[in-house]
Amino acid sequence: MKKTTFDALRVANDLEAAGMENGQARAVATAIQDARADLVTKADLDAGLATVRAEMDVRFAQMEGRMEAGFAQSEAGFAQIDARF
Repeated sequence: MKKTTFDALRVANDLEAAGMENGQARAVATAIQDARADLVTKADLDAGLATVRAEMDVRFAQMEGRMEAGFAQSEAGFAQIDARF
C-alpha cells in the first residue's frame, strides 16, 4: 500500500474558497499535514509485525528447546527412581 500524497496548498485554497480566512486555512492545512506524518501504512505495519513474529519464533524455539531438555532430565530422573524399585 502506498502512502497517499497530501497537498496542503490545495486544501488551504479549498478552505479559503469555502469562506475561511487565509491564515486559518493555512493553519488547518498545516495541522492536517503534520498529523498525517505520524500515520503508518499497512505495509509499515506488516513489516513491523513480521519483525515481531520472527523474534517470537526465535524465542519460542529457544523455550521449546529448554522445555525438551527439562522433560528429558525429568524422564531420566524417573527412570532412575524406577530402577531403584
